[in-house]
Amino acid sequence: MRVRAVLAWALGAATVAVVVGVPTAHWRAGYDQSKRLRVVTDGRVYRSGQMTGDGFREAIQKYGIRTVLNLQSSADDQSGKVDLADPLIPKTAFGGPRRKESEVVADAGATYRQIDCNTLDRTGPNGYPAILDDVYKVFDDERSYPVLIHCKAGLHRTGLVTAAYRMEYEGRTRGEALEELRANGFGEFKATDANVYVKAGIHEFNVRKRDADGRPRKPAKPTAEGDR
Repeated sequence: MRVRAVLAWALGAATVAVVVGVPTAHWRAGYDQSKRLRVVTDGRVYRSGQMTGDGFREAIQKYGIRTVLNLQSSADDQSGKVDLADPLIPKTAFGGPRRKESEVVADAGATYRQIDCNTLDRTGPNGYPAILDDVYKVFDDERSYPVLIHCKAGLHRTGLVTAAYRMEYEGRTRGEALEELRANGFGEFKATDANVYVKAGIHEFNVRKRDADGRPRKPAKPTAEGDR
């Protein structure tokens, strides 16, 4: 009887592991494949975290993405062993051959761009983080669209660049941009002016001045003090 009880317990535990574990593994694989892939403005801008090779290919094909903008930098990895400016990414969530993101994106028919957005906490001479001038070069070019922007998690840098896009190109208010930032995982308590990135990227954010024809004026050159 004791042996039977042990066998019954083991069978039950194995059944639970299969019932719970398999769906969980499947969910996790799908999550990693298309990590937080979301529509910002359909046909124009999309956002995500660091996806797998197949994840990028599927997104590029599904949404007709022309430009993938990576907001990470080589400095993000403190070990110095991983270059996140052009990371080696696995084919699927279960592994497979690793290739540079730029190669995966190019093979899928899109253009790869990388901008180090770790300086989003530094307001420049034009009333917004100076690094956004490089981001605007992408968004100002109609040939870039549709654009997919991403960082590692798809929450913080991606959220702030999305907020800048909303305010600069769609006329959203700071309040609306902040609400979207919170709704997409930045964190209710982190998304305040106590956070230097939110302070510079939203609370102190100003859209570019425009000429009579509506075109943004050329950004002012930084002073000798830089963007401190």
